[in-house]
Amino acid sequence: MAKATTKASKLKGIAPSQTRPSKPKVVLFGAYGVGKTWTALKFPKVYYIDVEGGADLSHYMKLLEESGGTYVGPDHGSRDLDSVIDQVEGLATEEHPYQTLVIDSLTKLLNLEIRKERENIIKATGKDPAYGAEKKPVLSKLRKLLDWIHPRLDMNTFLICYEKDEYVGGERSGKTADVPIEAMHDLHLILQIKQLSREKRQALPIKSRLEAFPQLQPFEWSYEEFGKRIGFDTITRATELFHPCSQEQVARFEYLLETISPAEKDQRRAKALRSVNADDYSQVSTVTMDTWVAKLDTELRAKVNAL
Repeated sequence: MAKATTKASKLKGIAPSQTRPSKPKVVLFGAYGVGKTWTALKFPKVYYIDVEGGADLSHYMKLLEESGGTYVGPDHGSRDLDSVIDQVEGLATEEHPYQTLVIDSLTKLLNLEIRKERENIIKATGKDPAYGAEKKPVLSKLRKLLDWIHPRLDMNTFLICYEKDEYVGGERSGKTADVPIEAMHDLHLILQIKQLSREKRQALPIKSRLEAFPQLQPFEWSYEEFGKRIGFDTITRATELFHPCSQEQVARFEYLLETISPAEKDQRRAKALRSVNADDYSQVSTVTMDTWVAKLDTELRAKVNAL
């Protein structure tokens, strides 16, 4: 006779009071010189990835130094998307003093990567790529970058972008960020920055997931106003690291997959990774992997007891 088993609950909810506010993940766009970078560098302890290569001027470096930040320029890999992804992965998983990430600009970084992919295709085939072919691998890398930024990276993050004309129904309707906006839907804010006078700048939330920044309701673009709205305790909070699962955890998970459902192990593995927007196990946390292993352990015990 099969032994009675207690079915493990699939419910993982916690009390709202146990959650904590995420650090803001923000896309900034606007015309050249409106103050996107200048204000972003006023945030605490900035890790500044300067793709443009023009912000190594003394006044920018002074502001960065005052924030307790550090500089990553073209000589340090700021113009290579794979290198930038590695930098963000390091910020998420290694001990460091930084609290804010600024990538300036994401538009140029993607454009450089697209041009590189096009040159690689021409070199390999001897002809121009089919329409959009050079963009596909870049979009895949962009999604990996964004998956590290949110939710794995516990830092205030500003992705600075160029602006471009936006069209609706064939008619120009205004401006938008010159990046694949559809890839940005998980981030908290998309802000259009405008300069109203020599000293005054305005931010317009084009998209917002944060109650403190109602959509299409402009506010003063300054560190003080932003911090007041979201909470200085949130943006100055010490960074918590993302802890990837261990090789031992992975080995246990793979063993259980093979033991329980060898015919379906590939599909089940892929489904698990998709559930946390992970490309591989390096993007899976110890907590998540513990949950997966516990679930398979319960499934294996039920299978044995049913024999």
